[in-house]
Amino acid sequence: MSVMSKRSDKFRTKKRDQSPYLFHFIKGSAAEAEKILKTILSEKRLLSKQNDYICFTASPITQVGGFFETLVDRTGQPMYQPYGIGFSRDILIRDFGAKNVIYGDEKDARKMYECGLGWRFLKLDVDEFDFEWLREWRTPGKVLDFSGFPKEQMIVIAPT
Repeated sequence: MSVMSKRSDKFRTKKRDQSPYLFHFIKGSAAEAEKILKTILSEKRLLSKQNDYICFTASPITQVGGFFETLVDRTGQPMYQPYGIGFSRDILIRDFGAKNVIYGDEKDARKMYECGLGWRFLKLDVDEFDFEWLREWRTPGKVLDFSGFPKEQMIVIAPT
């Protein structure tokens, strides 16, 4: 374990709002989410059909319950289902290029896209579009192959 990891671990043990894992939760109905999780675990990869990045939350596992209760206005369904997978934060950062999302306005967006960091940007409008509470992190690319990820550094999330 590197010095940085030891410092990170020490910090996270003293701060209850910090997590040693980044979690990826699944959208859709409960039946769809269960099927998708089984596919993810079988194929050992996460796929993004819409974006050039894979999304995670840095929220501690003890605080994610609200994700499953927050309803999406247009569908009336929960934003996420209680199906997902957690990965060691440190390994995702070091080996997979995970970075925290940067929230900002349109001017910030232009700058981020111009320098090739658009995948890290999310609009922030406190009146209309504010998802900062998700504590979102992302890895670049449409596919995250975790076949070589140490199993002891992963957590599978499911209702049962």
